[in-house]
Amino acid sequence: MDRKLDLMEISQVLAQPHAKKFFIARFISNYGNGMSPIALAFGILALPNGSANLLGLTLGVTSAMFILMVPFGGVIADKYGRAKMVALTDTLAGLILFIQVFYFATGDVPVAVLLIVNGVMEFYLAYSGQHLLELCPQLCQRLDYKRPMQLTL
Repeated sequence: MDRKLDLMEISQVLAQPHAKKFFIARFISNYGNGMSPIALAFGILALPNGSANLLGLTLGVTSAMFILMVPFGGVIADKYGRAKMVALTDTLAGLILFIQVFYFATGDVPVAVLLIVNGVMEFYLAYSGQHLLELCPQLCQRLDYKRPMQLTL
């Protein structure tokens, strides 16, 4: 019978090297990733040429890029390592987003910039999200049990 993680187990997991940093970094990243579609929607609709059609097109491109990346994620992870690729793709997604931020700050965002930046960002995030849960057991190698994945669900 499955039981919930108790406080003792959580403290054992968090006592592992790098576990606290990992969970704090994931919280910050997930918070930003969760807020970005909301900010994007308000940003696109506030543009002089913004419309629901442009918002739908942008979100459609991001979904398509996600679907394109998912089948290749495992191959890339096996070749280069999950931890390294999750860190790299999250960092690249954040950096490419600054291109869009620059254009939104000017008040004029070309459609191509919206589509390319959001498509590439989602392409990167599709990889990191796909392999994130697989990193938890690596963080808790010294523990006798393999239950740390429940902390991220």
